[in-house]
Amino acid sequence: MGSLLQRIVTDLGYRPILVTTGAHALTICEGGEPAVVLLDVYLPDTNGLEVARRLRGSQLHSAIVIVSVEDASESQVAGFLAGADDYVVKPFDIDVFKARLLCAVRHKRYPPVPSVLTVDGLTLDPNTKRVEWNGRQLNFTAIEFAVLRALMANAGCVTSTAELAAQVWGDSEMRNSNTYRVTVSRLRRTLESLGGAPSIVCVQAMDTR
Repeated sequence: MGSLLQRIVTDLGYRPILVTTGAHALTICEGGEPAVVLLDVYLPDTNGLEVARRLRGSQLHSAIVIVSVEDASESQVAGFLAGADDYVVKPFDIDVFKARLLCAVRHKRYPPVPSVLTVDGLTLDPNTKRVEWNGRQLNFTAIEFAVLRALMANAGCVTSTAELAAQVWGDSEMRNSNTYRVTVSRLRRTLESLGGAPSIVCVQAMDTR
């Protein structure tokens, strides 16, 4: 199951770290917040629910998804009460699991944002569809605007290509399309041409921020 989850997470554009104990998971999360934590209920050294509780107790904001063979309603309720954002029963449909995983991450990474986004002099108003750089209005296509809005809402953090594609186009597989590449590239060049404006940085194996 561990290798399967690694492949799924990799397919979604993330870099997986596989650990086999709750103690190791806690140590990894102490060093920085991952996009998502996948937990089994049964671990060699502890219960996955206890790990979830401790992670939430440490103010971890990452998405937590429990993956377990325990399908009883009591077990699922216990998982949610422990702090999980989703509870997936094994075996599962891979495509559905991918969608649920992206949804859990999106809810954590994209909380309600201010009506006007501002990043280092670049402002974006979702209501008026207006973008300004130090008071100068900039013009973008509707898709470029949507990409910029998603990245500004998560400024400073890495956004996977799958997350970005799912949020903008409603389909994570769009990350492999020429449309995706051209749109992000054109938006990046526009920002770079302004001189001093926030930039889009592509991080190898982790994607976009």
